[in-house]
Amino acid sequence: MKSIRTKLTGMIFLVIFSFLALIVFNFFYFRTIETTNAEKDKLMTVALENKALQENFAIIRSMDQQYLREPTDEQAEEIKQFVENTIEQVDSYITQLDDQSAFSESFQTMKEQFEKYDKEFATLESLNMEIGYDADSGLRSNLNTATEQLDEAITKIDNVTLKDSFVQLQRGENNYFADQTEGQFIKVMNLLYYLEEEIANASFNEEERNRLLELTSNYETAFKELYGKYEQQERYIALFDEINKVISETVSEMEQKVTEEVDLLTEETKKRISYFQWALIGTSIVLIAFVLIISYIISKNLIISISSVKKGVQKIGNGNFTYRVPIKGKDELAELSVAFNQMAEKVQQSFLTISDSADQIQSSAENLAAYVEQTTAQTEEFGQAIEQVATGANDQTVRIEEGLGLMKNVSESITVTNEKSKQIASDAQQSEKEGQNGLVVIHELEKTNEQFDQLSKSLIAQVGKVSKNFQQITKIVQTIEEIAENTNLLALNAAIESARAGDAGRGFAVVSEEIRKLAVRSKDETREIQQIVERLNEEMSTLTDNTQTFYQYKVTHGKSVNMTRDAFTKIIKLMSNINRQILDISRFIDRMQNMGKEIVDKLDDIHQISEQFGAVAQEVNASSETHMDAIQQVNRAAASLSQISTSLHKEIAQYEIISSTRNHTMSKKPKKKKTLWIFGEKGRGGGNRISLKRWLKRKK
Repeated sequence: MKSIRTKLTGMIFLVIFSFLALIVFNFFYFRTIETTNAEKDKLMTVALENKALQENFAIIRSMDQQYLREPTDEQAEEIKQFVENTIEQVDSYITQLDDQSAFSESFQTMKEQFEKYDKEFATLESLNMEIGYDADSGLRSNLNTATEQLDEAITKIDNVTLKDSFVQLQRGENNYFADQTEGQFIKVMNLLYYLEEEIANASFNEEERNRLLELTSNYETAFKELYGKYEQQERYIALFDEINKVISETVSEMEQKVTEEVDLLTEETKKRISYFQWALIGTSIVLIAFVLIISYIISKNLIISISSVKKGVQKIGNGNFTYRVPIKGKDELAELSVAFNQMAEKVQQSFLTISDSADQIQSSAENLAAYVEQTTAQTEEFGQAIEQVATGANDQTVRIEEGLGLMKNVSESITVTNEKSKQIASDAQQSEKEGQNGLVVIHELEKTNEQFDQLSKSLIAQVGKVSKNFQQITKIVQTIEEIAENTNLLALNAAIESARAGDAGRGFAVVSEEIRKLAVRSKDETREIQQIVERLNEEMSTLTDNTQTFYQYKVTHGKSVNMTRDAFTKIIKLMSNINRQILDISRFIDRMQNMGKEIVDKLDDIHQISEQFGAVAQEVNASSETHMDAIQQVNRAAASLSQISTSLHKEIAQYEIISSTRNHTMSKKPKKKKTLWIFGEKGRGGGNRISLKRWLKRKK
């Protein structure tokens, strides 16, 4: 049986299911966003780690340049330790990126380049140790020894030409160590060959000449050997530049891969979010429509059943006990209709029984009136008539007791029906409370949505601030580039001034050249930084657009929450209407219960009247010995019976207990009068039974 409680419980479960479905959709929606953000964070971490490795290598290059200018064991050890730490850092990155083969391969390439640098730097360190960290170690010590010996020998000879040539040789040597270029080396060799020619053409003994030539040969050997080591050092520097180029290209490739992965992830996220939004909207529409349809069907059935019962109560309240409530469905209201019809049937039967009894009383009253006119009737025959009246009164009393029992059963049925209606009202109120709880949950969801709105607005503002900061960085980089250009111009001016100064400005020329190189390098690095900042600006613009799109998605989600709240509000209104209608039924049932009590009271009065009538009949029968007293008592009894019958008919006339068709048929049927039979005297009919009317005619 599909009871009202079952229907309402089904509606509540349907609403709860709809709410859970919305929660599940929201969970997957936010889970998708969190997953996407986590993936983006991983990719940005890869980009930052990649950039950190490039910066580490830039630091290493700066350290090895410092080492090449002023080599020391401490600097070499610091560079090797820094390279080892960087390799360990790359290993940790590779371990973290086992599931991203493309990035792992790039980090593996960078690791190989760092290991290659470590290996080549060890060779460069050995080479510098051979060259010597200062003038008193390595090949530089040999060159200084050869220079000192040659200087000492030329000083002993005291030849001005040789001294000038040797001074020019030392100056060329200093210029070479300042630039370490091939041109300077050739100049030194030419000066050395010129010195050897002067030694060969000088006028001093053969032993001194051979000694000087041997010393110049030792100097040449030491210088060439040192030059060869410096050339090897240049090759290592070129190799380091090549490693730097490979690392830079690898970093650029990884940045491009990260950008592509971020774009692809953003596109997939947009598709997923769009799918979830449309699915959420479609599911919400379907669930809301389904809930509204089910609610409409249930409320319509309840309203029809309640209206039917209400109509029956009104008709019976107006006294029409022939009306029967149509039975529709198998719920509590159908049971109430069945019980109501049974009650009406029993009350109708009771009233019909009372009406028949009233007819009998009326007939008895007419007979008693006839008995009063027959003052000469025999006492025996009159006593028999009185006995018949007493018997009818007893029968009437029994039937009234039966009717009273039926009315008590009807009253009990009304009480049970009242309890059922109160239970239904309680269930309806509970359903309304559950609906209110669901509406509270929806309000909490609205608060969460508002907080989410504030978070998204804050995110948009932060992205705008970061974009403005990047624009300021661009301006700063442009300023640095302008400073580098001005520094380059100043270096050129300084070189021009040093050239004008001649030999006195050569050292300043070397410094200005280094400044110019640093300015050019600063300009190149500044341009590279500017390119990186421009790319970051483009990425920030894309991120800003994505943030705006995310905000639009959030607005759509808020509209869906509002639609769900409106649906819960409508459901609560429908449940409130059902609750009010059930309360109306309870009031109608209370009225029926009061009417049943009134009917029972009326039947009690009739029962007492019937008992009084029986007592009167017995008194008449007992006092039959006194003829006049008996006649007077019978006259009073007849009048009393007539009044009782009239009272009964008036009470019953207030109610419609026979349908119009049946009533019309009975009105056309002639009323059959009851005939009172008496026994004739002996000798006049031999004691045969004759009617009272014929007997009176004979007496006359």
